[in-house]
Parts: sequence; C-alpha cells; structure tokens
Amino acid sequence: MSRSKSHMWYHGSNELSEQLFLHQIQTLANSALPNNHYKKNVSVDQAVLDKIGIESRIHLLRIIQEALTNIVKHAKASTVSILLYVELSEVVLNIKDDGRGFSTTSRQSGKINLGLNSLYERIQEMNGYLEIISDSSGTEIIVSIPFITTESHF
Repeated sequence: MSRSKSHMWYHGSNELSEQLFLHQIQTLANSALPNNHYKKNVSVDQAVLDKIGIESRIHLLRIIQEALTNIVKHAKASTVSILLYVELSEVVLNIKDDGRGFSTTSRQSGKINLGLNSLYERIQEMNGYLEIISDSSGTEIIVSIPFITTESHF
C-alpha cells in the first residue's frame, strides 16, 4: 500500500470520528430535548476536535447526557444551549438552561445526587474543573479540561 493511501485513510478516519462526535452530541440533544418542548442551540468549535482524544470525547458525551437528563427531570426549562469550544489551553463545555435552578450548596453539605457525583468523577478523571452557577433564572454548567496530547485521536 502506498504511503499517500495510508495517510488518506488515517485522515479520513479522523474526519469520520469528528463527524460522529458532532452527530452524537446533536443526537443526545435531539433525543433528550424534543423540539416541541425545547428551544435548543448546539455549537461545537471545530478546534475542539483537534485538541481532545476519544476518551475525553466519551467523557464529554456522558457529561452532556447527564446534564440533559437533569434538565429534563428537574429544571422545567424551555431553552437549552450546549457550547463546546477552545479557550486558552482548555476545552470548555458550557451547558445552560433557563429553568428554575437549584441549590448548589447541597454538594457542600454532602447531599449530592448521583448524577452530579458522576459529573464530578468524570471531570476529575480528565483533570478538569467544574463550575455550576444556578439561580431562579436557570443553571449554567461550565466544564474546563486541559488539552490532552497523549491520547489517541481516533
């Protein structure tokens, strides 16, 4: 096999992986947030795809899934946005809703629910940072993870 052919296949598999990741995010949003109940905005910066590997992508998909599950179960929101972008030396996932919010102090008092605990564990595995801002006008979840250069990008 020629070297140019193997390079073409390698880059083609990366493109397919990137398209699949974008499709999976959109599919999660569409299945969890039906159009007749939610207005949604999903935006993914292409630069993200060059900065994270498959393991981080899986973690991010699970974080998005858990956040959307919590929004549907508890928030009573009508608008949800999911933004994934690069800022400085980090990949940032921002999920925001216009729901009723919740008390973020319950984590400090040890009354954290299983879903939020799962978020914290996943983010810690990626050496990341989680910030939750919530009040009566909605909730914003901000996940920052450093670029991981040692993972496979397939």
